[in-house]
Amino acid sequence: MRKSLIGLLFVLYLSMSFLSNLKVEAGNDWCEIGVSYQAVDGLTVTLHSFQIIEKTGSYQYTITYTLENNTPDKKILEGAFKLYYRDTSGGLPQYGFFDYLYPGDSITRTYTFEELKDALFDVLEYHHDNFFSDEPLEDSLKWKVVYPDSIPPITQHDYDGAWKNSDFTITLTATDNINRIEEIYYRINEGPIKRVSVDGYPLITNESANNTLEYWSVDWAGNEELPHKILTGIKLDKTLPSISDHSRFPKDNVEPNEPVKVVVNVTDSLSGINSCLLLYRVLEARKEITIDGKLDDWKAFGLTPLGTDIEGNIRVYNPWATDLLEAWGYYSSENLYLALKVSLDYDFEYYEGWVRYYVLFDVSYENESDDLGYGMGEYLLVWSGTANIGLFEFWNGEYVRIANLMWDEHAEYHNTTDYTGCIELKIPMSYFWKGEEITNMTIRFETYDVEHKETVNTIGDYEIITEEHVWTVIPMTLNQTTMLYEAFIQIQQPNV
Repeated sequence: MRKSLIGLLFVLYLSMSFLSNLKVEAGNDWCEIGVSYQAVDGLTVTLHSFQIIEKTGSYQYTITYTLENNTPDKKILEGAFKLYYRDTSGGLPQYGFFDYLYPGDSITRTYTFEELKDALFDVLEYHHDNFFSDEPLEDSLKWKVVYPDSIPPITQHDYDGAWKNSDFTITLTATDNINRIEEIYYRINEGPIKRVSVDGYPLITNESANNTLEYWSVDWAGNEELPHKILTGIKLDKTLPSISDHSRFPKDNVEPNEPVKVVVNVTDSLSGINSCLLLYRVLEARKEITIDGKLDDWKAFGLTPLGTDIEGNIRVYNPWATDLLEAWGYYSSENLYLALKVSLDYDFEYYEGWVRYYVLFDVSYENESDDLGYGMGEYLLVWSGTANIGLFEFWNGEYVRIANLMWDEHAEYHNTTDYTGCIELKIPMSYFWKGEEITNMTIRFETYDVEHKETVNTIGDYEIITEEHVWTVIPMTLNQTTMLYEAFIQIQQPNV
């Protein structure tokens, strides 16, 4: 009885010792040589050795392994190993005769694969059903195929040496003479060591003319690229240059065709100054329009309509619709002037409390920040029973009056000669977005049918304020961080 108890304890100890060394593995993790793993078929698999022998035109791949059935009551057919080509074109299976292993049985085999040198492998796999598979199975046991190799990999970067003005990544690429790359390592400005597979490519965020990048690779054979490569002079400048001490000569008003000299001092403390681009537009003193319901001063200034439309064509749509005839536009340094000539040979018509037909004028523009403005001055009532003309802006889902405009109340009366009237509007430039300088502006006039929610008459789109002129100048003096620019322009003064 005492001997039996000791024997039982001895067998139990051996079983516990074996189980402590057993790993249950099925998936994409790499297995290790000499470690036992439980395969998905229930067998315990131990790869004792994996040798690759180089021959004249081929490689021999010799494996020695043991399969064990440690289940209490199942018979399990032996699975097989398979090598998968690096170019993912399929694999080279293990051939032979395999038998069932019963509970407690084990078998140790040695098998040799052979293939030409130009057909390299990446993965050695064990599975019970992989003979016809073209790629490693998801639930199989996998080992790396590591070729005899003492040559370290080579790592390259794609940084072009130029200054960058925002955070940027440097791509690192590693190549090896025969083995796969295990990992690419790096560290920025002597910081912590990072891995590309975990941390991504190096991200340069520090403003400097001389950021550094240390980088190297290790292949599957454990060969480390030595010495580590060092990239210096990585340049990043995220701070905008500044312009100061700008002046022009003469300082006072300019006569027609008089040359003007402009001088600006441009400074950048890090990357220096590459070039200077000046934009200018002639902001001459323009005359103002008198709001009187007449086009006499417009014509006196030599202005002509932006666009015209045939009188009466709107009658085909509806005899009561507002008929646009002429659209006028003009701007001074302070105000935007608009004029509409319309047909007045009809009475008012209302729809659900609204004047049924009213005129929409749509102004789009760009300011100094190159932002596009939409919908400044949208809905404009041409006339109604009371003075109700205003500038409206679309805000939080509805149109809100933001200013009253100058208008010509005489437009409400018939012109007995040609049955036309004129509405004039004066819009201060300060009403436009952010109060910034307007660089260009276009306008469109439309008659809108409230009942049917559609546009029935249009004149536009017409440019009122033109684009700025671009003026490139050459530096007069130059050093690392500061440039003094000087150039001349000659302005042709307009007639108004």
